[in-house]
Amino acid sequence: MIRTPIGASLAEASSTTAPARVELTNPATRFRKIFPYVGTALVLIIATAGFATIRGMATSRDWLEQTFDVKSELAELELNRTLMHEAANAPRANQEGATRFRSAAEAIRQSLARLKELTQDSAPQQERLEQLEPVLNQHIQQIETTSAGRSGGAAATLDIGNAPQDGTISRIIGDINAEETQLLGMHQAAWDREFQRNIAVLAFAVAACLMLLFTNMHLMREDVRSTRVAAEHIQESADSYRALSARIIALQDTERRRIGRELHDSVGQSLAALQMGLEQLASARREATAALITESRELVHRTAQEVRTLSHLLHPPLLDVVGFVAAARNYAQEFARRSSIEVRVNFPENISLPSKDAELVLFRVLQESLTNVHRHAQATTVDVWLARHDHEVVLTIQDNGRGLPPGTIENFEAGMASGVGLAGMRERLAEFGGKLHVESSHSGTIVRASIPV
Repeated sequence: MIRTPIGASLAEASSTTAPARVELTNPATRFRKIFPYVGTALVLIIATAGFATIRGMATSRDWLEQTFDVKSELAELELNRTLMHEAANAPRANQEGATRFRSAAEAIRQSLARLKELTQDSAPQQERLEQLEPVLNQHIQQIETTSAGRSGGAAATLDIGNAPQDGTISRIIGDINAEETQLLGMHQAAWDREFQRNIAVLAFAVAACLMLLFTNMHLMREDVRSTRVAAEHIQESADSYRALSARIIALQDTERRRIGRELHDSVGQSLAALQMGLEQLASARREATAALITESRELVHRTAQEVRTLSHLLHPPLLDVVGFVAAARNYAQEFARRSSIEVRVNFPENISLPSKDAELVLFRVLQESLTNVHRHAQATTVDVWLARHDHEVVLTIQDNGRGLPPGTIENFEAGMASGVGLAGMRERLAEFGGKLHVESSHSGTIVRASIPV
């Protein structure tokens, strides 16, 4: 009973086991998931604060414009009062003076109406204007009446500044102006606050944008670092897997060599000794016993041949003695005899391989390829070439079988080939810097193995 080689079982287990996936937990990657929400929230906060600030500044600006308009109308009213007094002191015969008086009086009434319109939202100012309007109209009428009673040629001026209404008018206008000055200060302070808040919002927006920018840059650096670490882990895993595969294959070859020697040296010798003993018994016994012993001797002979064949399959002794070319030809002839498949060998005599290990690798590729042809291809002929091209030795095995199953080539090129067939050949060649190329169609399969020299 022959035990299963430990190297083969290890290779089968390693090649059928899916490689472990490397997964890195990166806090930056987790934060990136909520990063858009944080950015959106900041944008909404900045937009809301900016809108409120701009709206407040616009309101303060309107209040300031209104206050300036009121003060401007008050100044216009005072100017028109002065012009009215000057026109009233002009000689009555001067028609131009009368025209200027009426024009100033009309301007005063328009300014008063404009002030009422501008101060509609202020009850105290409206109350002051209500007090100012009758006094101002009475003052205008009094001046007009006094001026009309003068003689046409009189040169004396009216004492308008000492009129009783004039003091009341000046006091009310002063109160309105003081109130507007106070409001102007309040509105100016409000506008300043809104402006400062706008500056703060802009500063916050710039700071938030910088924070988002630097955070995104940090996340990108973390992603690059994680990608680099993941690539290093994958490369380390691939190197470890390749080293493990090469070690398993080496152990498999060593185990095969040891078992081959044991079969040949121990079991083979024992069967040979048993065969010689049976031959001696056959010559010393009666005829019936001799027939039984002859049958046993033939059985022992066949067993010895099977043990020798198995020993050669595990590790062909010709490979160490005569080299790859002779050993490969002998193996191809034996394969053709056992399988009834025609094998045409095209080997040059003067070709040399880099080392004994390289010879063993190419022999295993030939052995595995012919075994696959016998098991799966349903081929009738196989052509084997060995050639040297551009500093490399190329071994080609081509059959006329039915080809590989669909998807096998794609899986093999993607590194997902199962078992110890194609994957084992590729790993053996990769250890020496070689490559394995497989082509398949409905008319057959081509396996091409190359090793640099």
